[in-house]
Amino acid sequence: MTSPYTPVPESEKPWLKLDGFQKTYFPLAWGRAHAYTLFTPSVDRFIITDHYDLWAMVETAKILSSKISPMIYVLSKADPDPMNLKNCLEFTTRHKKDEPEYGGAGVSRHKQSASLKKIFNDNVVRVGLPADYSSPSRLAMLYRLQEYALFTLRCVYAINLANEYRNTFPEKEYVDMFFKGDLPEDFKLMPDNTTAPNGIKHEIKNILYHSMTVEEALTKIHAAWSTYSMGDITGVRQHFYHIMGIIEPDATRVIGGPGQWNKQYHESTAWVM
Repeated sequence: MTSPYTPVPESEKPWLKLDGFQKTYFPLAWGRAHAYTLFTPSVDRFIITDHYDLWAMVETAKILSSKISPMIYVLSKADPDPMNLKNCLEFTTRHKKDEPEYGGAGVSRHKQSASLKKIFNDNVVRVGLPADYSSPSRLAMLYRLQEYALFTLRCVYAINLANEYRNTFPEKEYVDMFFKGDLPEDFKLMPDNTTAPNGIKHEIKNILYHSMTVEEALTKIHAAWSTYSMGDITGVRQHFYHIMGIIEPDATRVIGGPGQWNKQYHESTAWVM
């Protein structure tokens, strides 16, 4: 049986090359660390940096759009005065034209949105901490913002990784993406092994979007796990806390771990993983 589609010549298959243009968005490929940066025009400073996963930084920026106007800048090659997580609050950009408009609130929306841009080293300059935040109280507020941004980034990594490693029933994601409309409307699939209506990943990211402090977010995340993971024996909760590097609270630890069945909370039987 012959294909109805015209074969693509080998000379027109750039995807077969060892590297593609996408490499320019992943500077760690040429040794540039801390190249994924979160900048906000409202402070006129870079808030956090990272070099592991561009998409984790993009997702973090979207979550933080409830609090700041976030921009993700991908830095270019290594420079003589490198920016990192410890000193990024001392760096700003040289070009200011249109910058406040990127991701800003518009007529059709009242919230900011994240935007992704590339920037060259000569457009990044070290100028010190912002003068508007020189008082102890204002500086403390800036550091709290930075901490919340970093906490959000770590949570994004933790829940995404834990979900991919431990979610044994990801069928809803596949159905929504590839088979929309192919199943009966009353055929319902859960997004994961928890009882969270839209999945625990969605629940945690919503908490991060609406919370104002690390303490508030952490309290609500603990409560979410306690509420929605009682019937889950895959270990996604334990994996989340392990990646975060924090001790799981007693309220959820007593529920049981992966491969365990706690009769105190369940009346039926289940398989052991």
